[in-house]
Amino acid sequence: MLEDPYFTIKNSDKPDKDIEIFWYSLKSMVMNTFNDQPPIDLDNYSETLNNLQSKEEYLEIEKHILEYISHICRLYVIHKCSEYNCNLLHTQLKRWSNIAKKYDIFSSKNSHKTHKNCCIFFIYLKYFRYNDSPEMNDFLSNLTIDSDINIENLITISIKYDYIYFLDKLASFQNITDIINEKYNVNIHHKTSGKKILQTIKKNNIEKLKKT
Repeated sequence: MLEDPYFTIKNSDKPDKDIEIFWYSLKSMVMNTFNDQPPIDLDNYSETLNNLQSKEEYLEIEKHILEYISHICRLYVIHKCSEYNCNLLHTQLKRWSNIAKKYDIFSSKNSHKTHKNCCIFFIYLKYFRYNDSPEMNDFLSNLTIDSDINIENLITISIKYDYIYFLDKLASFQNITDIINEKYNVNIHHKTSGKKILQTIKKNNIEKLKKT
């Protein structure tokens, strides 16, 4: 009887065994989500990680896994994965935050693209709990693996439908206040919460109506 790879890794004395266990779990989860036909070459990813492990380049392993996480986050959105599967991925992301020594998901060392892909995944997951909107559905349908994310459009949707969480997540990787101030003629400061942004815009709209 073949031994479960998970227990083989867990019982080893490798210094990066927690990260190896994480990758094994993440890879298995993605395989299950896509019925063993994932739209990415996970075996090639694993080979790269094994090569780095043989050289004991553990921080490089972290860096590569985070790049893979970013890619996987985008894939879950563009393939419209179920809320159940997205929650499983969310659990894995929280696990990564607990074991990564340098390349946490929202570390300042990470690329803007990594922040963006992970944030869009969190926004997509939260959208299951919000009321549908045709604009948001179109936004998600138009996303591809390489397409730019239309931040201004997403801000407009968030404000129109009171998607407070979206504004908070967008602000975590980009200064959205300049866009909002110009478009809605308000004076919102950097790092203002999504709730406060919506309150300020609504108050400004009411004052405009009073003057007309």
